[in-house]
Amino acid sequence: MQGKLQLSEQYKGVRFSPLVCHVHSCPAAPLGRLPIVYTENPEDVAPTVGFSKVDLKQGKFEVTIFDLGGCKTIRGIWKNYYSESYGVVFVVDSSDVQRIQEIKDTMAEVLGHPRIAGKPVLV
Repeated sequence: MQGKLQLSEQYKGVRFSPLVCHVHSCPAAPLGRLPIVYTENPEDVAPTVGFSKVDLKQGKFEVTIFDLGGCKTIRGIWKNYYSESYGVVFVVDSSDVQRIQEIKDTMAEVLGHPRIAGKPVLV
């Protein structure tokens, strides 16, 4: 099922307490991460200014996604969300070859932060 939050087959039927998972979305591209969340009308998505919070629910799982703006001037707020996050999702426009070094540097900075250490990362 494309674009929908799904649980792995190994967890189907297993009883869980409600789980809240905060995911920190670091857009290394100026636009691209919100269509992953808002699959209904991705063409209506504008770049995030500041941050946006999205709450999703799948069965007993509750997921909060903090979609943080990706422009250089707003990246300073990212660290304020690291301690609450259980994981980091980087959305990268790999066709934007002119920004590859900037993306690598940004990812290295985020992944080197002590509050991100040991947390899962999805690129």
